[in-house]
Amino acid sequence: MAAACHLPASAITDVLPQWFASRAAACDDLAASGRLQPGDAGCLAALTGVTEAVPCSALPALAGTSDGRPPVRATRACWRCAARTGCNGPVPVHLPAHQKACARHRIWTGRAIQADLASAPDIIRACQHAWRLARWHGITWLVLAETTARQQANDAAHNRAMVSQRAAALAASNGVDPEDPDIAEAARYPETIARAAVILRSAARPGGPE
Repeated sequence: MAAACHLPASAITDVLPQWFASRAAACDDLAASGRLQPGDAGCLAALTGVTEAVPCSALPALAGTSDGRPPVRATRACWRCAARTGCNGPVPVHLPAHQKACARHRIWTGRAIQADLASAPDIIRACQHAWRLARWHGITWLVLAETTARQQANDAAHNRAMVSQRAAALAASNGVDPEDPDIAEAARYPETIARAAVILRSAARPGGPE
């Protein structure tokens, strides 16, 4: 909204409660307690010169409802997608919670960096698998299964070797540290999704886990 109205981000956060500015600065929705209120939409509308319906539509939390939308995560748009629209800087967006990469450009959209996945086609296949799982089981169940899968990570030597090789390939092709958290998450993703699929199949069977 700040970029669209040619305002500094602080002009937006200054009219919202302090906890919102804390979260925005930390890029973390858990950084401070609080929630947006319907009245906040009026402040933003007055500041930016749009109708109150515009911020409520863009940010359903302002209207006090999720508007039936699926779970999302705050991240930055694929830099190649942004460049196609003439934006050269980082563009904050909300993406479906399970979407970890840009399918068009095969870019991993991490928290801090974006990595080209050309050197790791198995990650691309895992992303495609995740989309199918989301269609079959729903995004919420997939995200929960992914969380469980990461907690139950398989420590088999074969998997560790595959993950290390994948991280090294990604790091080399993108010029980053193989220990970077975003690279590490991407490198583990195929195993995470494979395990999540097993969890979802088990939960779908009669007598499976609740």
